[in-house]
Amino acid sequence: MTRLPFATWYGHLLTIRTPLPMTARPRGLVLHISDGILDKNKQQQIPNLGGLAATFNATNFPAHFGIDAQGQIGQYIDLNKQDRATERGSDWFSVECCAFRGNALTDSQLTAAGFLFALLRETYKTFDLQLANAVTENGLAYHSLFLLASERGDPKKHWGCPGPVVIGQRATILTRAQSIFG
Repeated sequence: MTRLPFATWYGHLLTIRTPLPMTARPRGLVLHISDGILDKNKQQQIPNLGGLAATFNATNFPAHFGIDAQGQIGQYIDLNKQDRATERGSDWFSVECCAFRGNALTDSQLTAAGFLFALLRETYKTFDLQLANAVTENGLAYHSLFLLASERGDPKKHWGCPGPVVIGQRATILTRAQSIFG
């Protein structure tokens, strides 16, 4: 099993089957958002890493990592396994940031995402510390980049994830990643 030493392991909470083996050349990190809450009320509840595990179990689309609003990183899938969160991107790592649709990531989340991106790049050396703006590129991507135009508007496909605000924050994540390993 491949786990990051600084991430809290949440894989034991998953009841779904583990995905297929990861490719030998991961291409980067894909940003997602999820409120991590299955309760339809969602009133006065705070998105959390345990809630992400419940969401993954309900949807069968787990990500490798989650980052809560305080910048804590949780890991859900071994790094030697593919996630299903990216759907058509079998050679990417994914991170679900606990956030409500339309909200920006917290400063702590941006720092944690930059640290995670830099550490994965330093570990695998198969992608660059850059923004990926097409599925043919490598680096820091986002979920809706991998969806087909025919899926636009389909709520099951999370079109627009992680949203324009978070997509715009990728530059800050990249800057923080570059400050760690250059």
